[in-house]
Amino acid sequence: MSKDCTIQNVFHRFYPSFESTHSISPAQRKAAYHIMNCKTGAFGV
Repeated sequence: MSKDCTIQNVFHRFYPSFESTHSISPAQRKAAYHIMNCKTGAFGV
């Protein structure tokens, strides 16, 4: 059975390579960090 697809899973899988090939502002980096580290259903899990 496959893992649920969440925004958080997408960020964990693709954000590191995206960040290394694109210019990311501090606000965008902060938002991505919060999405990847959130522990509640309201914000990405």
